[in-house]
Amino acid sequence: MGRGQVVRHLVLVQAFGGSNPSAPATNLINLETSIICLILSISIPFLSCAEVQEITNPTVIESEMNQAHYPIDNFSTGITKKPFGIYISPSTSPVQPERFSGYHTGVDVEVDDLSDVWVYAVSDGEVLSVREIDGYGGVIQVLFDIDGTEYTALYGHLDLGSSIISVGDQVYSGDRLAILGDAYSVETDGERKHLHFSLKPGLDYDLRGYVSTEEELSAWVDPEIVLK
Repeated sequence: MGRGQVVRHLVLVQAFGGSNPSAPATNLINLETSIICLILSISIPFLSCAEVQEITNPTVIESEMNQAHYPIDNFSTGITKKPFGIYISPSTSPVQPERFSGYHTGVDVEVDDLSDVWVYAVSDGEVLSVREIDGYGGVIQVLFDIDGTEYTALYGHLDLGSSIISVGDQVYSGDRLAILGDAYSVETDGERKHLHFSLKPGLDYDLRGYVSTEEELSAWVDPEIVLK
């Protein structure tokens, strides 16, 4: 159980911890610390009482529940070939051979790891789509709330056989969604092993990885800026 999952368990405790539903954090803090430690030590033995006191602080709970998570571990360093908005053509692409053209609606995160590479939920949200798509192979779309704004996230080039999520499922920041597909396989629709990740404000099933004009591109946002 990770720290994010612990926080979600504490929120459930808060929801049933007192008679005033409008102030669940206050209800939890009003419980005796010794009782909290006793209860949590049974199911979460790696936490000390000091850590319990820290993460039951309502400010900490609120910030951690809303904290954005990178979609892949090397997100901050792996966008080396196709950043958001770059114009791609078969003759100028940094990836060769290239079959696509247009303005890139997301970011491509390159990976060197030949082992399983997980992708993660960037915030709390609802799974919209899990399917195979031409140009991507395996695709998962999730409607996320990031800092109070809804975005439809698209994860492309995935091994859907590694995923246990389904349409309509609720996911939480940091949850594993799937592993990247193998290079040049049906899982990536013949592409190299990498993650294509895009964010589009609002609920939108648009699957395009490239668009023809900058005006069309303006409907998407740069994930590096949103998740910084």
